[in-house]
Amino acid sequence: MRSAASPRAGESAPIPFPRAPDPDARWQKPLRAILGYVEFFGLAFWIGGLATLALLAPLLFQTIPSRDLAGEVFGRSLDRILPLLAICVGLLICATATRQAIDRPSDPLGFINWLVVIAMAGIIGYVILGVIGEMRILRMAMPLPLESTAPDDPLRVAFNAVHRRAEQMMAVAFVLGLILVPLLRRRWHADRVTWP
Repeated sequence: MRSAASPRAGESAPIPFPRAPDPDARWQKPLRAILGYVEFFGLAFWIGGLATLALLAPLLFQTIPSRDLAGEVFGRSLDRILPLLAICVGLLICATATRQAIDRPSDPLGFINWLVVIAMAGIIGYVILGVIGEMRILRMAMPLPLESTAPDDPLRVAFNAVHRRAEQMMAVAFVLGLILVPLLRRRWHADRVTWP
């Protein structure tokens, strides 16, 4: 039995009406490309900055005889690198929010991406606003040079504990940056965004 939709003998098949181009596709493609570059450079500076701090600290304390001078140099390095890390995570938050608005529920790993970026922001904010300030208060309360303070002195014990906490937080932040690499790489591949 012939279907009602099938053409009769001698009749040509109907020509499908062309779909109108999606207006969103015109601006989404360049926007995704821009977001890819923002994410790439933000994450690159994040990982590179933390790796620089991890390599710089032991080098300073091994080559500079005075621990006070080494701590002063490293503290000034922190003053310059930590704000850059805060800017990097701010860029990642903006890019993630924009992508979430575009993709909506179509990205199953978007929630995990959000968790990682928010955790990175929380860590860098805690280190800048909490840990660094606490270390400076404790350091100002101890006499100079640092070697003159007994290892079992309560102030030095508290300072060392805060210092270890800072190291642990920065290590976690570095690992979170590495976790974010495959998540963003998957998005870049889906968007066909080439690596800079």
